[in-house]
Amino acid sequence: MDVFRDISFTVEHGQFVSIIGPSGCGKTTILKIISGLEKASEGEIYIDDNHLTGPDKMVGLVFQEYALFPWRTTLQNVEFGLEIKGMEKRRRKSAAGDYIKAFGLDGFEDKYPFELSGGMQQRVAIARTLINDPAVLLMDEPFSSLDGPTRNSLQDFLLKIWQERKVTILFVTHSVEEAVYLSDRVIVLSGRPAKIVKIIDLDYPRPRGRTAIRSSPAAKEIFDLLTDETIPVHM
Repeated sequence: MDVFRDISFTVEHGQFVSIIGPSGCGKTTILKIISGLEKASEGEIYIDDNHLTGPDKMVGLVFQEYALFPWRTTLQNVEFGLEIKGMEKRRRKSAAGDYIKAFGLDGFEDKYPFELSGGMQQRVAIARTLINDPAVLLMDEPFSSLDGPTRNSLQDFLLKIWQERKVTILFVTHSVEEAVYLSDRVIVLSGRPAKIVKIIDLDYPRPRGRTAIRSSPAAKEIFDLLTDETIPVHM
C-alpha cells in the first residue's frame, strides 16, 4: 500500500510551514525522505536548484525525542556538527558558546542531558542543528512530550529564533492550535494513502494571541477538515 499519493508542495525561503494529519499518515516519513534518511520510491526533492538524493548539509532535522548524546555535555553536544566538519577546537567551542548564550543555556555548558529539563534538552537539540547553518530546518513534533507551559515557552522561543535567523522551517504537529499559532502556511493531509486535503495560508499578524487562535476561522477550518477525515485531532 502506498504511503502517499501525489504529494507535492513548495516552501518559500524563510517560511514557517506546518504539516498536520492523522497518526500514521506519513508526516514523519515526509521529513525522513527530505532529510535523506529514507528513500522515496518515486518523486524528487529540490532546495533551489539542488536535487537532494540523500543526506545533505543543507537540511537539519530535530526529532521528537531530543536525540542528544548522553555522554556529551551541553557544549559538546552543540559543537558536535562542527567537530565532524573538522573545525579547529577553539573556533568550534567559541561558536558553540555563542549559541548556548543565545539559547539561554548559560551556566549549563558542562551539564549532561540527564541533568537538564526536557525544555532545555530540546533547546540544546535545536542549537546543535542550527549551528550547522541548514537552509531548511525539519522539526518532527519537537514539543509534543513537554508539559503545556514548557511547550508554550518553547513555541515562543522557536518563533524568536526563526524571526532572527530567517531559517526555513517545515514542522510536523498533531495540534491544530500549535500549527495556527506558529505557521505561515498549514498543509493538511488525509489518512493513508496520504494526499494533501488543503494548504491554508495564515495571514494573522504576530504575535498571535493563543485564546484568539483557538477560535480563529483557520483553526476551525483545519479542525473540520481533519474531523471529516475521521481521525483524532487535538486543539
